[in-house]
Amino acid sequence: MRGKFVLIDSNTSFKGAIIAEKVIVEGTVEGEINASEHVLLKKGAVVNGPIQTPRFLCEEGSKHKGLIRLDGVIENENNLTSSVSRIEEGSDEQKKEGDPSSSTSTEEGKSSKRLW
Repeated sequence: MRGKFVLIDSNTSFKGAIIAEKVIVEGTVEGEINASEHVLLKKGAVVNGPIQTPRFLCEEGSKHKGLIRLDGVIENENNLTSSVSRIEEGSDEQKKEGDPSSSTSTEEGKSSKRLW
């Protein structure tokens, strides 16, 4: 679905890609959301899929399962998947090389993977 402004209301379930300037979700979306301005998930919204937008807002009570990228615009889901794969491969290489920035120490003296 393409448009300048897309609203998925509370009684709507949508399956597919959404590409718009602004997206507001009150219902359910199964698929990619790509917004050039912002995405707002209202209370009760459920989104299963990647979201790419420069500005992301979610109200308490909304649910999202998937990746969120806060930059640029996704051209297609394959580009997002390959970007994530490259990031994960890079973190594995750093750990193999013994890079100290790839792990942190906890109070118990155990090592945990650094997320950022």
